[in-house]
Amino acid sequence: MPGSLIVAGGTVLTPRGWTEADVVVEGGKITRLGRGGRGRGQVLDAEGARVLPGLIDLQVNGAFGKTFSAAGLEEIVEVARGLARLGTTGFLATLVSLPAARLLEALGRLREAAGDDAGAGILGAHLEGPFLNPQRAGAHREESIRPPNLVEFSKLATAGDGVVRMMTVAPEVKGAVSLIAAGVKRGMVMAVGHTSAGAADLEEAVRAGATVVTHLFNAMAPFHHRHENAVAAALIDDRLTCTCIYDRHHINRAAMMIARRCKPPGRLMLVSDATAALEAPEGAFQVEGRRYVVKGGQVTVHGTQTLGGSAVSLLQGVRQLAEDLGLPLEEAWRMASAVPAGVLGLDRIKGEIAVGYDADMVVLEKDWSLRATVVRGTIAYGHHHSG
Repeated sequence: MPGSLIVAGGTVLTPRGWTEADVVVEGGKITRLGRGGRGRGQVLDAEGARVLPGLIDLQVNGAFGKTFSAAGLEEIVEVARGLARLGTTGFLATLVSLPAARLLEALGRLREAAGDDAGAGILGAHLEGPFLNPQRAGAHREESIRPPNLVEFSKLATAGDGVVRMMTVAPEVKGAVSLIAAGVKRGMVMAVGHTSAGAADLEEAVRAGATVVTHLFNAMAPFHHRHENAVAAALIDDRLTCTCIYDRHHINRAAMMIARRCKPPGRLMLVSDATAALEAPEGAFQVEGRRYVVKGGQVTVHGTQTLGGSAVSLLQGVRQLAEDLGLPLEEAWRMASAVPAGVLGLDRIKGEIAVGYDADMVVLEKDWSLRATVVRGTIAYGHHHSG
């Protein structure tokens, strides 16, 4: 059990806005916000810096040359520790479309790795597939995409003690709507994506309980002024939270501004969609027998213009969003902390710095570099001195 920790002297982002306060942590939870009365225990100096809720990434495929679909136990833990160094305190390990046996094995390993406490918390898995529209495969291998199947779905849903928290499906594919309903019944977050859906398909998905649109604008038909397709419907349906990959490659500034103007506060979320390319050297790498090329921070499937995830961390995405759109830091930040916590139904314990919440925080310098990351009251990255 983590002991006491005081994050001292910083400017803290709370649900009510910025305040000068010490954050007092006991047993992994925030117990007090205020000045003075420092007890015994570790002190993390946040003087001159900002203290913000840890980032929560609901779509990360891997990092540092490793990919969750193939990573062993130690490699998964290594990625979790590395993500903490980049400001992420909780994430859904994302698996793309793979043969059933491979998915089940990977889910078993993720479940085992979730017990490790040293890095960012593995909050579960996000299955991005395999029940997608093959015409909108993106970087997924078409031969691994298959029609919705409730028997396979139930095997996946129970794999690794039910480690799957979120699943992306194409709602227009036959059988997808009943699969969405089955997922919701199990308490999973059901998302739509990799889709050629029209507005009516999206409406059916929402009625069945879908709440999220996976990487808006990508792997779906572009906006059209005469056809109400998935992009148009997602932008105007306030029941749906749209995720965006703001790596400056997946969507441009104007598209991001349109999304922000269309979606009410709390319905736009940032994900990294990071891959093995995150913090890996530029050049070519291979995942699932497919070659990818990393050049200028952009990841493409070898020999094509198809994007294959990103090479940018969630923190970098938040920074780029704030800078490109001229947003206040707190607005951009909440799209990657409070909003994902809410999507996962964790909004009473994660995503904010408030009494009773998990002590998941980052100490951010004025130049956006990280001084420290705290995960459930333990310093996962950075320095401290004892009080």
